[in-house]
Amino acid sequence: MGNLRRFKLFNAIGLNSMLGRTAAFALALILATVMVAWIADRKVGGAADINAANQSERVRINHDVRELSNLLWHTETQFQRYMIEPNASLRALITTAVDDMITRSDMLIRDPWVVQNEAVRQATQQVVQGARTLKSKLEAIMDIRADPLKVFPAMSLMVNKLLPLNAEFLSAATLGVREAEDSVSDPEQRRIGMLFGETRYLWSQRINTFRVFATIRLGMFSSSVESTISATTLDIDVFGQQLKRNLEQLRALDAQGKLGLQQSEAFAELNRVFRAWNIGFDEMKSTLMIKDRWRRDIPMLRDDIQPHFILLAETLRKIETAVEQRATEDIGATTEVANQLSASLWLLTVVVVVATVLGVVYFEFQIRRPMTRVAQALKAEAAGEKNIALPDSSIQEARDLVSAFDDMRAQVRARQEEVQSREQRLRAIMDNTAEGIVTFDVRGRVESWNQAVLQLFGWNETEIAGMAFAQLIAAVTIHEGERAAGQGEFAVADYVGRETEVMGCHRNNTRFPLAMKVSRMVLAGETKYTALLANITERKALMENLRKMAEHDGLTGLFNRSYFQAELERAVERAKRSAKVQCALMYIDLDNFKYLNDTLGHAAGDRLLVEVARMLNSRSRRSDIVARLGGDEFTVLLNDIDVEMIRATAESFRHQLADYVFHYEGKTVDIGCSIGVSMIGAHTTSAGQVMSEADVACHFAKRGGRNRVHLFTADNAADVRTMSIDMGWSHRIKQALEHNRFVLVAQPVVETRTRATTGYEILIRMRDDSPHVNATRGGDEDSALIMPSGFLAAAERFGLITDIDAWVIEHAVRHLAHRRRGGDLVSYSINLSGHSLTAPKIAQIIPRMLTETGLAPSALTFEVTETAAIADMGLAAAFLSKLRALGCHTALDDFGVGMSSLAYLRDLPVDAVKIDGRFVKKLETSPIDQAMVRAMNDIAHALGKTTIAEFVENEAIFQYLIDLGVDYGQGYHLGKPERIDLDFLTVAAVLPGSQQGNNR
Repeated sequence: MGNLRRFKLFNAIGLNSMLGRTAAFALALILATVMVAWIADRKVGGAADINAANQSERVRINHDVRELSNLLWHTETQFQRYMIEPNASLRALITTAVDDMITRSDMLIRDPWVVQNEAVRQATQQVVQGARTLKSKLEAIMDIRADPLKVFPAMSLMVNKLLPLNAEFLSAATLGVREAEDSVSDPEQRRIGMLFGETRYLWSQRINTFRVFATIRLGMFSSSVESTISATTLDIDVFGQQLKRNLEQLRALDAQGKLGLQQSEAFAELNRVFRAWNIGFDEMKSTLMIKDRWRRDIPMLRDDIQPHFILLAETLRKIETAVEQRATEDIGATTEVANQLSASLWLLTVVVVVATVLGVVYFEFQIRRPMTRVAQALKAEAAGEKNIALPDSSIQEARDLVSAFDDMRAQVRARQEEVQSREQRLRAIMDNTAEGIVTFDVRGRVESWNQAVLQLFGWNETEIAGMAFAQLIAAVTIHEGERAAGQGEFAVADYVGRETEVMGCHRNNTRFPLAMKVSRMVLAGETKYTALLANITERKALMENLRKMAEHDGLTGLFNRSYFQAELERAVERAKRSAKVQCALMYIDLDNFKYLNDTLGHAAGDRLLVEVARMLNSRSRRSDIVARLGGDEFTVLLNDIDVEMIRATAESFRHQLADYVFHYEGKTVDIGCSIGVSMIGAHTTSAGQVMSEADVACHFAKRGGRNRVHLFTADNAADVRTMSIDMGWSHRIKQALEHNRFVLVAQPVVETRTRATTGYEILIRMRDDSPHVNATRGGDEDSALIMPSGFLAAAERFGLITDIDAWVIEHAVRHLAHRRRGGDLVSYSINLSGHSLTAPKIAQIIPRMLTETGLAPSALTFEVTETAAIADMGLAAAFLSKLRALGCHTALDDFGVGMSSLAYLRDLPVDAVKIDGRFVKKLETSPIDQAMVRAMNDIAHALGKTTIAEFVENEAIFQYLIDLGVDYGQGYHLGKPERIDLDFLTVAAVLPGSQQGNNR
């Protein structure tokens, strides 16, 4: 009666099911967990608030100190930039940064935390005072640096005294020369005029040497500079002695009354200026030669500015250290919180352990035991027993399981009859299946089969029953430790669950390939195996033929790229696993294949490839793999070979191909090859790396002159990326030459005295015909041009630069001839690379184009860069002399970039000198550049050469060039490059960009 009341109570509150009891248990566990968590939260909360407040305070102070450090670094960086190139904007940035430092440090010193910390407060006060002191010192040195006359005390003496004396001396000497020219019939006057002219020339040489002296001294003070200054001072004294001798001769002539009136006055002026200039030079020399007097800003930087920056940085680091020490004060509070949290976790662990034990006990008596009894009832039912007792449980799910068991038992008995009929249908299906199906036991005895098995092996049903499965399959053993009657062994476990190719044994002792798949099953407690067998004779023959076609090259019979790539990957993996394994890859490229293909045709090329393949096979070992990658490219994978052997082996391959002469239809062609070699060892990372290294090595062999072997080394690794990029550019350049994708543009050269355009410099561009470029730029042809800096370097490395020069010469000469026939009498300047100085092609094309077009040679000027000229002075002089012999003009481009430009200018047969643009573009603001341009212009004029200045970008620069006497100017201010229509139809302006970089 009590149990019934309890059962009803459980039903009322939902505890009669497994779900309800599990929910009640989970609810109790959750309540216990929440209580423990609440206790831990109360203890941790207070300490977390304190720690958060302290952390916020440290973050704020650290942020202010980092901002001050950043401002200090920013001030020092901008100040360094200002000292290199002073300007108003940098000075404003420096002043603003220092003011911001002062403002922020004032705010920091008033912070409550800083006020409470005496050490930090004193350090912050030092930052405030140091920033204010630094500001005053920076303003003082920036005032000095902004004025070169203040920086260099000797500069004022040069500008205000020596420069005017120079002009007076030259004017007096010129006056004496002109009076002599008026009496040219008088032999005495001619001699006097030559004496005045020589005096003027010696003075110019002395002034130019003095300019070099001043330019050198404006650098850093060192022993090498002192020796150079001493040599320059000696040269100035030598010119002074020569001038003194000339003045003594003039004094004697004046005393004899042989000088004219103006000549006598000129002599007196020359004598006065000479003495005054010597006094000024001695004064300037005494200033420049004292280490601490020649510049005022260096001592200030060393003694005042840099120590202040260091002091401020150290003080800021002290503040950061003090702030970080505050963090240690929170460690005690954090430790206490951790102890409390640990105690709470232990309490929660005890609760969970107790709940787990209770749950296990509940599961054992309320769930597992009733389920076990149901399982036993299922086994008894399967054994055919009747009247099986089932458990009575208070859990709803257990009662549902017992009810389901009763329903299942009724259904199973109803379906037994249906299973028997299905077995009959299955047997019929098996007998009509094309594949053979055999069932055998663990001893390998055949138990069942279908008709296809009898047809495959030729046995009848009486003979095959109980036969050992090993008699059907060659060399098999059915189970571990058990052998069949056949020969050999066959482990069934190796074949279960996968399809395998085996050999079948026919009754007449013939064998044939079979596809076999074995599956394992357990019937009535016994292990059985089922084998599915299919005759694959035809399929195997077809696959073998397909495999051979897939692995070999159709023309030569060698292995193809895909097979070779797989073998190469396997070789790399073997080398990685063992340091003793070392292989090599030879990349072979035929040198004259393209020539043979173009001259004798593709049939001859195919025949050559077949013969080369035969030679490579005969030379290689059985273990080597020879493949054709495509075209005239072959590879050989050499196994078990070291570095010492590979060189001799590669040379033997090269010798065999170099000695071979190809005969075809009465013609003979020498066939050589370039071989790149890459070693494969434990250091190799991938097959792609090996192929890349061998390809690059082959390119090095070709670049070195072809018909040679190059072994890839670590020194070549840095060139791999450059080579891969250059190879793409090489292809594009060849395509541009073949399809006329180059464009010529012309930039005017203007005479400074008349502003008249007398000629043009011819520059080159490349069309970018890629579809995505044209789509992005809306079809604008001018915006799709590639500048010379993008392709000329690659052209030089791949030996294509002379082809580009030839293309430019041919098209520029034809266009100029057409233009002059129309009455436009202008001239063109064409750039030549250093490689063209030795190229017979260039030496032949220039006279040929002049003859074809009838163009006057004087209309052409050929420019050679200073760097190319000084690389081989004899070669450059000989080539330029040939051009002048044809009647063409010559020019030296980028003059001034070399270390000894003035020294070799006299020896080069050039008509014009192009002053490098780096001396011109800052001419209006740089006194040093003005002095350099003036010196180069004077020397060039003294040698009878005209001068051209590049990079004329505004009117102020052009006016300086006029004042300095430069003959011609070139730059965007005078005229941008204009595109030449090589069909002689229109001339369209191109976008800016040609002036910078290499103007080719």
